[in-house]
Amino acid sequence: MGVGYGGNTFFAPSLTYKESASFTQIGGAFVLDLLSNDALGKGFDSALFQISLNSIVIDSQSFTDLASAEAFFSNNLIDVPLFAGPNTVQLAFSETMSSAGGFSFDYAVASDVSGVPGPIAGAGLPGLILASGGLLGWWRRRHKIA
Repeated sequence: MGVGYGGNTFFAPSLTYKESASFTQIGGAFVLDLLSNDALGKGFDSALFQISLNSIVIDSQSFTDLASAEAFFSNNLIDVPLFAGPNTVQLAFSETMSSAGGFSFDYAVASDVSGVPGPIAGAGLPGLILASGGLLGWWRRRHKIA
């Protein structure tokens, strides 16, 4: 995510750019990895980064200088706690620039929807007894034929 501004201060002294990305997942785990960033020129004035879960902001970071934004968007792993059932995770980034330049960051998401498996029919002690009885019967028939 990111923007670049050509820097025409005659018409607009500053511009704010907004970007977002949404992900939908049913349960499981969701991890956001902020990998790296790239800055160009001196156009960075401020930025706001938010993570929302089901339309509720769960993490909000604001930046008033380029150094703090560069530190945050470099090798930062964020775990997003999901609820059981459907979840929508939204990343929102807005940046205000007043002169030529730009700022962007790379990210990756990892998710796991496997969760914990439910009970399997026949598992536990009754299933073990039936399986052992079947194995013993098979073994006896095999020895009887031989």
